[in-house]
Amino acid sequence: MKGESFNIVELETHETKDFDNLKNGHHYEGCDQDEGCGHDIREADLENTLLNTQLLQSSGTRNDPVALDVTIKDGGGDGEVYDPEDGLIIRGDIVTMDDDLTVIENGRLVIQGEMIVAVLDSDDRLPGELNLGGAKTIDSGGYIFPGLINGHNHVHYNCMPIWDAPGTYTNRYQWNKGDSYKHHVTYPNKALKQGNYYNVFGEAMKYAEVKELVSGTTAVQNSKMATKGYEEMMVRNIEFSNYGGPRAHATVGAVGDFDQDKADGYISNFESGTYNAMFLHIAEGLDEKSRQEYDTLKELGLARKELIVIHGAALGENELDYMGKQNMSMVWSPVSNLILYGGTAKIPTALEEGVNVCLGTDWSPSGGKNLLMELKIADQYDDNYFGNVIEDSDLVRMVTSNPADALSWSSYSGRIKEGLFADIAVYNKVDDDPYRSLIDSTEVDVQLVVIGGDPLYGNVEYMEALKPGDHEVIETPFGFSKAIDVTKEKDDEGSDIFMGNQKLSEMKVTLEDCLEFDMQYIEENFRGDWVDDGISFEEYVDQEFSKGIVPIKLDPIFHCVDQWFFDSLKNINYGNFEFGVQEKYYKFMINGTNVDDPGGGIVTPGNGKIDPNSSITITGVRRSPETVDTDQNITVHAMVRSNLSITTVRVHYRLSNGPEAKKEMTADGENYSANIGSFPKDSLLTYFINVTDKTGSYVRSEEFSINIQGGGSDDDDTGNGNPNGSAKNNIDQKTTLIIIIAVLFTVFLVVVIVLLILVKRKRKEKK
Repeated sequence: MKGESFNIVELETHETKDFDNLKNGHHYEGCDQDEGCGHDIREADLENTLLNTQLLQSSGTRNDPVALDVTIKDGGGDGEVYDPEDGLIIRGDIVTMDDDLTVIENGRLVIQGEMIVAVLDSDDRLPGELNLGGAKTIDSGGYIFPGLINGHNHVHYNCMPIWDAPGTYTNRYQWNKGDSYKHHVTYPNKALKQGNYYNVFGEAMKYAEVKELVSGTTAVQNSKMATKGYEEMMVRNIEFSNYGGPRAHATVGAVGDFDQDKADGYISNFESGTYNAMFLHIAEGLDEKSRQEYDTLKELGLARKELIVIHGAALGENELDYMGKQNMSMVWSPVSNLILYGGTAKIPTALEEGVNVCLGTDWSPSGGKNLLMELKIADQYDDNYFGNVIEDSDLVRMVTSNPADALSWSSYSGRIKEGLFADIAVYNKVDDDPYRSLIDSTEVDVQLVVIGGDPLYGNVEYMEALKPGDHEVIETPFGFSKAIDVTKEKDDEGSDIFMGNQKLSEMKVTLEDCLEFDMQYIEENFRGDWVDDGISFEEYVDQEFSKGIVPIKLDPIFHCVDQWFFDSLKNINYGNFEFGVQEKYYKFMINGTNVDDPGGGIVTPGNGKIDPNSSITITGVRRSPETVDTDQNITVHAMVRSNLSITTVRVHYRLSNGPEAKKEMTADGENYSANIGSFPKDSLLTYFINVTDKTGSYVRSEEFSINIQGGGSDDDDTGNGNPNGSAKNNIDQKTTLIIIIAVLFTVFLVVVIVLLILVKRKRKEKK
């Protein structure tokens, strides 16, 4: 049965979720908008959505992810485990992220206990009042940054790999409705976390925090689990009490569901100091419906400093100007915005208006695994679409000092300064400019991550020296290894920590086994109260997951072993991903040798080599029939040649400015074809061909447009058509038709009135 899909029944009501949340002791407010339960999807949205049913039905599927993985084993080392009270001294260039962007070259950062106790120039002596006789020293030769702060995430989904969304959308209320979303996101998440199924929410959350840690992230928003204790041992969870201060609050509910009493309750918590900040999804999408959420926010009195807007993609100059005047903050998630909506927030305008902009990954189904990827996409999107107006230092502020300021954490973290908590990340020097270096860094460049004075992740030699025997080693197929400590028996008050002794290797195996959705494994490990009451266990599963379960891969810890992720970005051609970041993640590998420049090309994940010789050509793109009538099936043809094995050939297509659909093309030698279905009259259909070879290199053809008007007389099969002009012709024709109908109706009314008058006169004459 392994690897099969099962037809199974969805019970994702509010009542079911609330019961499970209560049963497991989880702190939730309402129901996640990204759960796919549909509680915030109104009938009006069905009319507003640009998703076309025909497009969704004809979409193709992706190939299986490349089978690459890491190996996890117990670490070694000699001596006693490092005691934070003895002190830790880290040498390197200290990037303080203070207001003056001070960088201390060859400085020394001194940590004792949880705190930074000194920030020294190379010539400064250690403070005499500090007892550092037992301190350990690390000479990193790298850049020492404040730990990164992930301003927005849905951590409890981050076992899922990136979702191959069937199209683009206009707002957040649309994409969680289809079967594809249920198969790859809703059902796996539901099965993992709910108490009557696998009930491995703790393992899923802890694994997701590992994905944060390996990038140098020391704090993350939206962790969802405040009662089990594990959150006190790894990455800081922003909604929980940190540094002994007030906590932030988050809700994924729609602001349109708030009434004034609820808004006043939040305001009261702000003013009393109960909440230092509140995260709220606002304007996630590009349409007017999304923008209007900000109007509601203002009307409720919530557009104030404590409110942190998540996404804000639909906001314009007026809204951003008001936010700047109120000292408000916004979290930008470029990868997720581009994948789901094909566009993102107006960040240059936000910065000009004084909005405090932060970066967040959103979640793994449509975002990067960590902030290092998010920085790269933000940087390249700025280069390609904003005009390269965002300074490198401003991008780095978005993951360090800016989120700290948004959370009122400036007295605790987000900068490197004596008296702040030792939340620190150390990176290799990959550029002479420290800010550019961080943007270009990948997981291989993370030397050490310290949270509250506790070294949790980094180079194997560092962890062997600091935590001998108290770490695991993660070996990659690309020749580098890292070490991590995910175990801790007691919290600061001496209480046992939930899952404190569970290792990463154990969590990984458990989650992988769960996500295979093997029926025998499901039956042995589901925690529900199923009994044989006349139906088989398979029938019970069918009832619980009505759309069917499909096996999925556990999302990898590192980007470099995840060809699926990079393939997904390449195939989202309406998300403005014309640029690529894959080369950066393989820059250290050519034939197993460390290099500074890969020399172009794309890595072959199977052997870790870069092949710059990939050659793909696409010719003879045509359609049949050549003249398309309304509702007539269209087949797209192309001739494809490559000097390497072809992995996929797809036709991508969309109506007007609507969502993209993709369909696999079938091969007959070098000739490929795909039937993409029929389309209604006055549709503007745009399509192109995308080809990927075995190395991951890809080529796309030019775009072709056709205006379907019964006889197809305005077809443009040269790629030089004017879609906007065609759309304008559609509008002009519709306008002309409306005018003709209006004139005819007016004439009809006049005739009727005249006849009535004549009839009335004749009646009078008879009298």
